[in-house]
Amino acid sequence: MTDKTDPVQDDVEAGVGGDQQEVSIEERLAAAEARAQKAEAEAAKHRGIRKQVEKERDEFKAKTKTSPQEEDYKALYQAELDERTKLTSHVKTTAIKAAVHAQLTKVGVNPAFATDAVDLMDQSLIEWDLDSGVDATSVTAAVQKFKSARPHYFEKALKGTDPKTPGEGGSNLNANTMTRSEFAKLDPTVRAERMKKGWKLTD
Repeated sequence: MTDKTDPVQDDVEAGVGGDQQEVSIEERLAAAEARAQKAEAEAAKHRGIRKQVEKERDEFKAKTKTSPQEEDYKALYQAELDERTKLTSHVKTTAIKAAVHAQLTKVGVNPAFATDAVDLMDQSLIEWDLDSGVDATSVTAAVQKFKSARPHYFEKALKGTDPKTPGEGGSNLNANTMTRSEFAKLDPTVRAERMKKGWKLTD
């Protein structure tokens, strides 16, 4: 079994030609104490550096701390920004609805369902910005897509049933009458609207 060399032997050497003498307990304690003092000095140095860094950090925070006046200004600015955003959104929605309504009327939407058609329109398909307003091309495309998906919104209503003013094709059918099969094909919103208006179903 190999003998372990005491590390403190390197700290105390004597003799000629490099011969080592036996190290006493006092010498070992002195060497250990010297190393401990050195380590403590290094630790103290690092503690001092850390305290200096923390002090500089705290001073920087104190200098950059926001004053109450700045906080009030930020709150006021944010409130105005929120109000402006709401106003812009309202202007956008109003402009898009007006353009859509005009285009729906142009392509023959049933006037009775024009408002519902505008509300059901996917406004995300329509381009708008504050400077140039509504993009007419995107409105046309959106309305055409809506018409293809919901053709019943563009059905022509029959004329009145007064014998003096017969309906289209000379028919005297009630203008608010339709077959059950036709009713079943309608959009749920349209069905509800027609029921409210007293439409009657026939077989």
